[in-house]
Amino acid sequence: MKIYTLRHGETDANKQGVSAGLLDTNLNTTGVKQALKIKRQLKDVHFDCCYASPLMRTSKTAQIITGHLDPKTQHIDHQHLCYIQYDRRLVERAFGVFEGKDSQKLHSISWKDRFNSERFNMESIHSMYLRAEDFVKNELFKNNDPDATILIVSHGDFLRLIDFVLRGGTAEQLFYSFLYDNIIEEPYPNCALHYYEI
Repeated sequence: MKIYTLRHGETDANKQGVSAGLLDTNLNTTGVKQALKIKRQLKDVHFDCCYASPLMRTSKTAQIITGHLDPKTQHIDHQHLCYIQYDRRLVERAFGVFEGKDSQKLHSISWKDRFNSERFNMESIHSMYLRAEDFVKNELFKNNDPDATILIVSHGDFLRLIDFVLRGGTAEQLFYSFLYDNIIEEPYPNCALHYYEI
């Protein structure tokens, strides 16, 4: 199976350093240009299916890349058209009280401390891992041909967990992994594209 993962294009919240989380923000002009650039980069790739978070920034990115939306003409590009399946397991982490706030405030929160996650009504990393594992094992691998080419359009923090699961990471390994140290510190650029062959 060939799997491409892609973070959504830029939004105004990203540009302003705001933690959007589950807020339904749209792509800005730069985000649309980023998605169009990836579409050109992937023009020779035929996707059997695209999975996307149903939030607007990811769904618009997926629609542009798969041919469901041409931002200039608002027409369908039949040459690149493939089925998009929206899946709630692919949404961004809920940031609780920090949603819509300056993302720098998240730096002072210990992502290892389950208490802090609950205290601030944030989704825990472990909960995100369980979503990623469920999606990979019970959707991606179960419902697709082993030779399929798949596109997954989601959010930066969540795609780190998808990467962890695709590389064979387990719940037991999660606490000691780089994820806890780097999930907030290491930027995951808008429209960052990763490829896996499994």
